[in-house]
Amino acid sequence: MSIINGTALLKSCIHGATSMLESDGTRRKQQRVSILLELFKDFDNDCNKILTFKEVLKKRTFLLLQERDKKGAFQTEWVCREAMSLENLQVNGTFRRTVWQRLRATVTPILGEIIAFVDKNCNLDVVRPSEEGNVKSTLWLQIFANPNLTVIQYDSFLSPVTNKPRVTIPVMSSTSKGKHEQYKFPFFLVIKDHMDNLLHNAHKLKGPDETSVSRAFQCVLDESEIASTLIMNANDEHHEELIHCYLEDFSQTVPKRKISEQISVEYKKIIQQSLRSVAALPHVNNKTGGFILTIPAIHVSYEIIRERLEHFEQIIKLYPGAIHSDVEENAEMVLDASALLSLLISLKPEPTELKCIVKRNAWLNMVRNARPVVERILDSEKRSKTDFYGTISRKRIKECRPLWISISVVKLFVEHVCPDTEAGGEIIKRSRNLLLALGKNVDLKKASSINTIENFLITANVTASVQHFKFGVRLCLQCKECINEPVALPCRHLAVVQKQSNPPTSSLTDHPAASIFQSTVAPAQEAALISHQNDHGPNAAVVTPQMIQDLQSYISNRANILAMNTKREK
Repeated sequence: MSIINGTALLKSCIHGATSMLESDGTRRKQQRVSILLELFKDFDNDCNKILTFKEVLKKRTFLLLQERDKKGAFQTEWVCREAMSLENLQVNGTFRRTVWQRLRATVTPILGEIIAFVDKNCNLDVVRPSEEGNVKSTLWLQIFANPNLTVIQYDSFLSPVTNKPRVTIPVMSSTSKGKHEQYKFPFFLVIKDHMDNLLHNAHKLKGPDETSVSRAFQCVLDESEIASTLIMNANDEHHEELIHCYLEDFSQTVPKRKISEQISVEYKKIIQQSLRSVAALPHVNNKTGGFILTIPAIHVSYEIIRERLEHFEQIIKLYPGAIHSDVEENAEMVLDASALLSLLISLKPEPTELKCIVKRNAWLNMVRNARPVVERILDSEKRSKTDFYGTISRKRIKECRPLWISISVVKLFVEHVCPDTEAGGEIIKRSRNLLLALGKNVDLKKASSINTIENFLITANVTASVQHFKFGVRLCLQCKECINEPVALPCRHLAVVQKQSNPPTSSLTDHPAASIFQSTVAPAQEAALISHQNDHGPNAAVVTPQMIQDLQSYISNRANILAMNTKREK
């Protein structure tokens, strides 16, 4: 027969324990008290249940009290000390009340720590009885009753300064956009962390074949603490309901970046669909017969497509329109490949987009921001030699390669040639022509593509030089060096003022100037040349031979790197 009524003791400590919790809103504090009292009241006369909240709570509190008593000397003699304390007896009136107050003072901080642990992310809402059924409540109690799953240690309660239980107890909950995340699955974060640790151990046991991870994971699970819980019974009538809750909660934890609320709901649905699609693959689902989604299959599937989901997340961060891309086709996940193709199609520049300096800079920034994720996907598909990418995904990524090369070449042309002003309409038109000249099958490993770019740049250079100077940009007619202080001769050729004889003569026309001709610097031509030769910066008005040489050098180096990577892979 129990000397102390444990249920009454815990009930009397509820208000004091909840008041010790760190303030996270008065409303939630009131909800905690209401839920706890409701749970005690609901189970008071229920003798048919194997697990009840009050019994599990008493068991966990008792274990923590035992751990506390082992740590300190003379902890078992507290009743004698209370009996000899005249001050406490005078305050409380009777010995029975004195002992009761001492028990409350000891149990209250421990109960507060337990409540803070079990109510992470509003987890107490899951165990609240409802008319819909109590399958989640039963699972909640199963997990809470297992000290190896829900690890609560007395040492973690102690203040590092006083080595006594904390006065204020924080409720550690994950947040998103300033709000506490709320999960539907009982102790979701506890189960997820436990599964992640088991999967990590399974990687150490797997064979040389990547598909053996799921089999090794299943072996580790069979020997774990979680094997006996309700969630591992795929034949249970409530299994589908529990798995649906877990999958919804799991999709909340996948995004690593902030995603707008407009697409967050659809993004979570896409993640769930992708995980279901991969989990149904034969090398993930080892069971014969019909496919049944399980929690281990969700974790193995996510491990397989983690990198692809991260790529997709980065793409929709850049281009939210990619959220409407196909998730799967013919039972194959094509999520990131479809999103990449959608992104690159949106990056194809329009003539009106490049004419305006603001829109042009926005387009250049968009291409620069997209470059890391685009090149990671292209490189990942090239290095992958397994089923990481299916046939349809590889086909779509193959379509993306020439499109990305064309966009990159046009970007280089616009950066190096187009002036940083509203001027340069003719050059903007040429950038569109460059995109058309490259075509759909551009490949910098092929000489034909390099020749196309080279011929286009040479033609653009000649056209631009004739447009700005009658006879084009040439070297000095006399010294064959760059013209710094141009002199416009009567025949409209240019020369250098210091190098001209009296009277000056054009070496192209052999036409001497009149004796009264003065070799003075031509202001208009000098201004054009200064703009043209100013380090080939953004204000340059025409394409220079040095610009062509720089661009050709970049393209040649890029082609060499790609060729070396191909040989190394072979």
